Amino acid sequence: MKELELQNEDLILLRPVVEVLERLNIKFTLIGATARYFYFHKFYAREEGRATNDFDFTVLIDSWHQYDEIINEIEQTGKFKKSTTNIHRLFFIIDNKRTPFKVDIVPSGDISDDNFELKIPKKENEVMTTWGYKEAIECSEKFIVNNEIIVPIIGATSLFVLKTKSWNDRKAPKDASDLIYVLNNITACEKDDTLYEAIEKYEDIELDDKNPYYEAIFILGNEINENFKEVRKYIINTISPELKLESSKLIGTMVEQEFNFQEKYKQIHQSLSKLIQIIS
Repeated sequence: MKELELQNEDLILLRPVVEVLERLNIKFTLIGATARYFYFHKFYAREEGRATNDFDFTVLIDSWHQYDEIINEIEQTGKFKKSTTNIHRLFFIIDNKRTPFKVDIVPSGDISDDNFELKIPKKENEVMTTWGYKEAIECSEKFIVNNEIIVPIIGATSLFVLKTKSWNDRKAPKDASDLIYVLNNITACEKDDTLYEAIEKYEDIELDDKNPYYEAIFILGNEINENFKEVRKYIINTISPELKLESSKLIGTMVEQEFNFQEKYKQIHQSLSKLIQIIS
């Protein structure tokens, strides 16, 4: 099992949530920007990326009753207070005062319908999509944190898939930022034989090997085909329309901080086009 050293502040927040989920026998994983930070920066020593105070988990459940039990049990640890406006959010508290740190518990699994949609109780018109979460839980990696607790954390491909989903849901710049982060760093987290296997498997897919995202696309495509078969169409339906636009908001946002914008835009467009070809 991989070992991960975190600050005590992180451990203090993680421990009560993990202990509740384990006691209730709930399958779960850490997702989002904090997972990205732990996985890429703290374990693989890659660049830090954007900062966040959010600790996001997704849980595999089959009813709102089960979900309410999770939220109530976490609140009863005395470390968190439920949000009054957001059903899946809890705030970390110290001395009964709210801190900037929050935990989101995202439901997934059989609680959703066959289209990966989930209606929010008491909010008739509010529907959340859950595609990708179940698979992310199933292929997450377990880390022993500070030799004290075991925390499942999503890897690079899961992060890419879930950030594609998030972009589809809300078109937030932070999601595009995380997508380009994965493309820039995934090869440092994979064994060489994983890359060679992917390139050999899709040898009929032509991609300029001078493209800096060449290796990342083959790794992502191969792992999406292996671990996210049921949700490939949602990934395709999110990315493909962007590739048909004269000026893609997704790609433009991904590369907006790059010095050589036009060149990077072209490289990302070519790379995402090949990714769609691999997973189609």
